[in-house]
Amino acid sequence: MEFMEKKKDNIMVPGHDIPMKLVDGKPVYLQKREAELQCWFSDNLEDLTDVKLVD
Repeated sequence: MEFMEKKKDNIMVPGHDIPMKLVDGKPVYLQKREAELQCWFSDNLEDLTDVKLVD
C-alpha cells in the first residue's frame, strides 16, 4: 500500500473489489461489501437458496 501513502486522499480501485482509501494507515472500503451465491440443493430447479458471503 506504499503507493497509496504517497498522496493524501488517494483512492485505490482494484479490479476485483470496491474502491478504498487509507484512513490512519488502514484500507477502508468506500461502499458496503456485498457478496452472495444462489445455490441449488433441491430436486426442483426453481428452489434456490441464497448464501451470503459477507455481513
